[in-house]
Amino acid sequence: MVPASVYLGFAASIIWVAQGTYLTSAAHSHAYDYKLHEGTVIGKFNGEFWGMFASHQLVGNLITLAMLRDEEGGRTSGTTLLLIVFLCSMTVGIVLMCFLSKRNGKEDALQDSPVTFSSSVGSLLNSMSNLLLDIRILLVIPLIAYSGLQQAFVWAEYTKEIVKPTLGERGVGGAMAVYGVFDAISSLIAGRLTSGIEMPFLDPIHPNNFNEFEILVEGAFAQLKLWQSVSIAVVFFISTSISLQTMVVTMLVALCISLAAFLFLTLKILTELTTNGCEPDVVTYGTLIQGLCKAGRTEIASRLLRSIQMKGMVLTPRAYNPVLQALFKRKRIKEAMRLFREMEEKSEAPDAVSYKIAFRGLCCGGGPIAEAVDFAVEMTERGYIPYTSTFYMLAEGLCALDMEETLVSLVEKVMVKARFSDNEAAMVMGFLRIRKFEDGLASFGR
Repeated sequence: MVPASVYLGFAASIIWVAQGTYLTSAAHSHAYDYKLHEGTVIGKFNGEFWGMFASHQLVGNLITLAMLRDEEGGRTSGTTLLLIVFLCSMTVGIVLMCFLSKRNGKEDALQDSPVTFSSSVGSLLNSMSNLLLDIRILLVIPLIAYSGLQQAFVWAEYTKEIVKPTLGERGVGGAMAVYGVFDAISSLIAGRLTSGIEMPFLDPIHPNNFNEFEILVEGAFAQLKLWQSVSIAVVFFISTSISLQTMVVTMLVALCISLAAFLFLTLKILTELTTNGCEPDVVTYGTLIQGLCKAGRTEIASRLLRSIQMKGMVLTPRAYNPVLQALFKRKRIKEAMRLFREMEEKSEAPDAVSYKIAFRGLCCGGGPIAEAVDFAVEMTERGYIPYTSTFYMLAEGLCALDMEETLVSLVEKVMVKARFSDNEAAMVMGFLRIRKFEDGLASFGR
């Protein structure tokens, strides 16, 4: 088993580095040939590839589910047939790989160039070592390592400690098939969401200097698979010695470290861009603020918001909403409402999400109920209908404080703006006038 594992690891390293290099180079060439945005093309190419790749978990695990059978004594039948099917699938993949077309005519020039195997290997090793000296790569390594930890956790701990005891060995295929479906869908979505992200370490590379481009990309993907493989190996080595709870805690710690490093990297790149005279746009700032709020760095996000305002930039609600939500969650109602009023004065008008966040925060924050009522009236007059679930909370509070008349008046205003039919409005108001508030609110919610 050890020699087989060494051989498989060696072969897999070549395949994965080649895959990453080919895919990125193909996207790079396609963007250059058709005058498209390089970041968009790379994001779409990667999203579609990983979406299709993740679908193997669905197909493969459904095949496993169909072929494996649990027998008495803890044995499983059908493993030989399953191995044959997988070998046939692998053979088909190798044959199809032979039909991969050249990306463009640049490769002909590379074939004529006096580049030997030893010089190529030397260039790759030099590229890898140079990348390790780049602080940006070092800050991304924790995130890369976490992706390996996550994969190993699913393969080793999740299937062994959760799925197998519950569903048996045969049920592992079905559980992983479901995992594969959501993995494929998430890959496609992630490809679309990241389709505008630039690749800063590739910016100096001109498409005509294709040899340098390929060497740099190969070095980057070698780093990716190196740290992923190391983290996967660590999980498999220690999985027999630690409990599931310890593994989960380790994963959470690794996730926090990787997010902190990535946020630091984002701020560093943002500082470098500003120093070099390349001012990020409103969308970039909004994305950064959202990431800071999700990581619990609300104070840093607020300071960044203030610094952007001092630059005279007009921010969108996308930048304000994450900070608003974070402040309301921390019960800092007054500060949140000051920020909301500030958004009205100094930026674009609040959107539906802004009003939803503020209204829910006022209803759940334990502040004066009159403020929540006034805000409900304000948002209704501006064309934003309160969400039913949040409105129920406010209605219950008004009933508890014997403020039924206020509730009736508020419901009436909401129904007018929501364009209730005459019959619907009459039924709701009829229930409210005879003090059957629960029936009235139930009809209102429909």
